[in-house]
Amino acid sequence: MGHMKKTGWLIIISILFLAACSRDAGFELISAKADIVRDSRKTGTIVISNESTETELIPTSLYYEFELKNKGKTILSSDKFQIRIEPSSELNGEIHRIVGQNVISPNGLGGGWEIPSMPFKAKQNGTVNIFFHLGAYKDGSKIPTFPSDEQLIPIKEKALKADLVLLVENKEVARFDLK
Repeated sequence: MGHMKKTGWLIIISILFLAACSRDAGFELISAKADIVRDSRKTGTIVISNESTETELIPTSLYYEFELKNKGKTILSSDKFQIRIEPSSELNGEIHRIVGQNVISPNGLGGGWEIPSMPFKAKQNGTVNIFFHLGAYKDGSKIPTFPSDEQLIPIKEKALKADLVLLVENKEVARFDLK
């Protein structure tokens, strides 16, 4: 009977230790915002070139901003840290209906991200931004077309119906349902 008690306590202590360690690892999502923006400081520009001229176009973009807390190990370089948005089927369907293609994919018009300055130290907060241009090349045009502000309202309303996925060294370390 005494041996069973010791074994039971050992199991309980082991479980508590593992729970404390797992709680200390990973990331915490502090805030999440999504908006439709037309701002070259946030999303850059698209350069349209032909034989004689170059034109810069400020794209309309779905722009996400997240504040994260690194509760795990220090990340030393940006090539070790990646972010990804996985839209719900509802958001993806709305984007496809309005824009004509899935812009949250490698085949979209473009986008980008901005991550915390490196190293992203343990116990430190950092801001992560990710954006997707909401335009498409139509009918063989070399200039993308963008939906009107009114057409984009349903995308803005559903923008947080997605998951934020964080990867460190190509391994998923956190997933947050933004709903």
